[in-house]
Amino acid sequence: MRRTGKLRRSFLKASISVDTIKKVIIGWKISQKTYHGIKHVSTLIKKSNRSRKSQCYVMDKGYDSEEIHTLIRNEIKADSIVPLRERKRKRRNGKNIESS
Repeated sequence: MRRTGKLRRSFLKASISVDTIKKVIIGWKISQKTYHGIKHVSTLIKKSNRSRKSQCYVMDKGYDSEEIHTLIRNEIKADSIVPLRERKRKRRNGKNIESS
């Protein structure tokens, strides 16, 4: 694949969900496109929830979106802990756990 005149290699993208207490992989999604994991996160969360119910999902700040928080809060009935991203656009209505 070429971009800006340079040849780029293609890799597989793997996103995983891990039970951090038992240290077991409970869900995974693999694609041939190098999309950010945000494209797979709703499928991954639902798949993980079917195999093992969780009270809390912890993710890095790349997954900070209101859509993900709403999915976890309303459909899964769990809490989500995701550090806030620096936003140059409008403020989101999520909870800021640092100010609690």
